[in-house]
Amino acid sequence: MIKQKFVFRTLLGLVISFAIVLGMSQNAAAVLIPVTGYELPAMKEEAAIPSLQDFMGALTTGDAGELVGVYVDEAFAYPVVQQPAGSPAFVSTTEDVVTQFSMAEQYGSTGLLAHNYLAGANFGQLKESQAVELVFGDGSIQNYRITEIRIFQATSPYSPYSDFKDVDSQEVLSSTDLFMQTYALEGALIFQTCLEKDGIDSWGRIFVIAEPVENSILDLS
Repeated sequence: MIKQKFVFRTLLGLVISFAIVLGMSQNAAAVLIPVTGYELPAMKEEAAIPSLQDFMGALTTGDAGELVGVYVDEAFAYPVVQQPAGSPAFVSTTEDVVTQFSMAEQYGSTGLLAHNYLAGANFGQLKESQAVELVFGDGSIQNYRITEIRIFQATSPYSPYSDFKDVDSQEVLSSTDLFMQTYALEGALIFQTCLEKDGIDSWGRIFVIAEPVENSILDLS
């Protein structure tokens, strides 16, 4: 039965990937919101969170322009990986890793994606006013503070082009409108993952939005 489920999810992923490519060619004006759900076997128990200094030391590459990690004290410390070129819907399935959303960077923000059964499981624990550090390859960090948390229901849970209903205001937004209200916030940091509800692992999306703390780029190398 487990093998059958794995095969089904693999086929589902291929179908969704094909739909994304087809949708991008047929709906050039639409902007996607990556799907960060799909249930897999339970992940291993979380490891202890390292100190910020130890975390940075393990990630140093020497490249000042490379985002290599995200650190939230007493919450998590995750390396950051990049999406393959031309794959804006890609989200890593590696444990304890988050993915930088390339389309967000084009609009001046930093988007961090993770599946809700992997690193994204901790995104829902974040709270307003909480501090976040982005770690760069040269040993510098940029400080942020969480300012807003928004939750949406996806009308088509497994489609990156779904419409989304704001659970607070009940306003319905297209994927493009939602993108512009989150990832088009220049300078902002946005965490995104899926929310499970009513047995649907991609029922909704949560966006945790943080703003940069001015004059906070530090070199701790």
